Amino acid sequence: MKQRALSPRHQGGASLIIGLLVLVILTFLGLAAMQTSVIQERMVGNLQDHALAREAAEAALRNAEAEIFRGDRISGATGFATDCNPSSASLKGMCLPASSGDPIWETIDWSTTASPAPYIVYGGVVTATAWPNVATQPAYIVEVMLNLREVDLGVASYGNTNANKYQYRITAMGYGASATTRVMIQSVYRLP
Repeated sequence: MKQRALSPRHQGGASLIIGLLVLVILTFLGLAAMQTSVIQERMVGNLQDHALAREAAEAALRNAEAEIFRGDRISGATGFATDCNPSSASLKGMCLPASSGDPIWETIDWSTTASPAPYIVYGGVVTATAWPNVATQPAYIVEVMLNLREVDLGVASYGNTNANKYQYRITAMGYGASATTRVMIQSVYRLP
């Protein structure tokens, strides 16, 4: 039996419809891949910004440790202010720990431009080159704390002038390229 080929007038256009459906499916797959790529690019950008903020906070932490080690401004518990409210610019960033309630580092305003600010800006005491590519220079506060071993022995008090009886909690805030990216880190430092 011999089959006849359909003339162009009798074809229903099935291949055209199938071809268009395949193109639509490929278009949606391409758009989904592009959207995934954009999201991943944003995630990488946020991770890089967070890493920059962490590096800036680490630099501020090391800057504070250098200040304590030098001993020019910080010696024992002299000059540390309650609630991080300094009476003069030379005492800014030197805090007594909170006696109750929220910790000092959570209560101070890290974004204030008041003078004197309750924190030290990176390079403000120990000279350091400004941190590049950040929205705001990193900052830190230093809290004086009694040496816990001395407290356990019952011989520690804030009036004691022996600097070795103190340890210092340093809280540093670093910023990324975006002002909304912030990293806070802490360390406890005791003079050798």
